[in-house]
This record gives sequence, structure tokens and C-alpha cells, in this order.
Amino acid sequence: MHDFKENTLAILRFCAEGKDDVMALLKGAVEEAGRWGFGKVVMWDPSEAVERAVKGVEGVSVGEREGSLSSLRVLGEGMEGVEW
Repeated sequence: MHDFKENTLAILRFCAEGKDDVMALLKGAVEEAGRWGFGKVVMWDPSEAVERAVKGVEGVSVGEREGSLSSLRVLGEGMEGVEW
């Protein structure tokens, strides 16, 4: 997600098979952030493996969600009474 207010490229959700996949995503994300002039890339709630890989990449940090959900999936019925 391009967050122009915060000058940040946010990776909301990511699932990887291995370190090479993680590094390829991070390299692409840093390049995309640079094209837009963003100062950083943030990944919300990564797995432990992804978090370890992120530590070695300049310009990428792990962030906590603040008032937002990265995604929501509802299966089946039973949404009556849910307050949005």
C-alpha cells in the first residue's frame, strides 16, 4: 500500500516459501519505495522467518498495526450483529 501521508510503502500481508522469496519481495519493495520517493518500507506482522530476513535489509522495518486490519476474511454465515 502506498501511504503518501506517512511517506511509506506498507506490505500488508505476505506469505513466503523461503528466504529467496522473502529477499526478492523486499528488494522489489525497496525499489518501488524509491521510485515514489518514500523513505521506508514497513511490513505488518510478518512471520518469524520473514522478520529474521528483514533485519538485514536497509530501509525495511517491521511495524505494529495501529488502528487498521491488514485483511479480513469472512467464511459462512453469522455476520448478524457485527458492528463495523
